[in-house]
Amino acid sequence: MTIAAPEERQDLLASLRSSSLERDDSNEMRKYIDTEGKEYYSVTTILSNTLPEAKRRSLEKWKSRPGSAEDLELACSRGTISHEHCEKILKVALKINTNFCNARNCWKFYEDGLARGPEALTKKAIQTAKGRPNKVHWTARKYATNLADWIEDNVAAIHASEFSIHNAIGYAGQSDALIDYKKPGNLCILDFKTSGSSKPKPDAWLDDYRLQLSAYAWGLKEMTGISVGSGVIVIARENGIQVAELNTLELAGGRLLFEERLNQFKEKFAIH
Repeated sequence: MTIAAPEERQDLLASLRSSSLERDDSNEMRKYIDTEGKEYYSVTTILSNTLPEAKRRSLEKWKSRPGSAEDLELACSRGTISHEHCEKILKVALKINTNFCNARNCWKFYEDGLARGPEALTKKAIQTAKGRPNKVHWTARKYATNLADWIEDNVAAIHASEFSIHNAIGYAGQSDALIDYKKPGNLCILDFKTSGSSKPKPDAWLDDYRLQLSAYAWGLKEMTGISVGSGVIVIARENGIQVAELNTLELAGGRLLFEERLNQFKEKFAIH
């Protein structure tokens, strides 16, 4: 692995927004293919095909109940709409912030090699982006609104939204955002989820979400040399928000557990 010099990391981060990987959804095992033909299986494909037996049985039981197909379709639609709403807010806010800082030369570079404008400007840019007309289907409106409110309250800087990562050991994926998180005051990789339940998800059901985020943080480090200080999973419910935070130690542990699952996946499907 070649680690980028700090002064190069801002440019590398920008390049992640225009992935050279081609997405292949021709079957249930989503993968990405680079210009040389190398295949990278998606993080979610790897995790869903290596579920622990108890979770696999529980999921199959849920899928077999009457109405589960319709519920799953609604959940997917709700999640997609909510993600797109957040992506639009973050991208518009990032553009407003970038244009202002470029025009007034108010960027400040930090030790991690990333540029940041004034935090107050980021907040104003997010508020402006939230206030722009953006039609959201009624089935996802409360979820999208709750996520947007969380963004306004917790994001101190936006570095990237909906960017691609991959790792030479054979996986790839799309991360929702790289931000500065106000709460611990550090660089954070972010993942948005939605849940149809009015109650918080049990902690054990967040395990694969944590591994997914750990894999993204690992891929980001491999590609750019950028190390995050935390990972955050933000789960929107109709009646509120559930947040799961990972510190650097938990992300490192998640990386090891994800690597085990990746090896299981390769062995299961004879991938070399």
